[in-house]
Amino acid sequence: MSDVSRPTRGASPDSTLVGSEDETKSELQEMFGGPALDLDADPVRYRYDVVADHLAQMIESGQLPPDTALPSERDLAYVYEVSLGTARHATRLLRERGLVVTVRSKGTYVARKPVQDR
Repeated sequence: MSDVSRPTRGASPDSTLVGSEDETKSELQEMFGGPALDLDADPVRYRYDVVADHLAQMIESGQLPPDTALPSERDLAYVYEVSLGTARHATRLLRERGLVVTVRSKGTYVARKPVQDR
């Protein structure tokens, strides 16, 4: 038998959050709007729509330029204080809109703008 310690269930060794959790969360929240975004302001809209629209606005305004990596879905859920399923649904909506691309095992990136015909 070896004395190798194993990560506890739920530990995420591949998470992009490093250092002090509170520091990193506040930095990400500052960058992405996090809890300052009122997810319940419109009772008719789903939370994933609000998160997706917020990220889409950031992409379209240039705050998130092409080829910029988005935080992992787990980190988005943490920052926006929503469930992982909600964060996944939001990124799926962004993919369907053509605003982001997801590369398996690499992450989700802001899509390059397609060249328009003249």
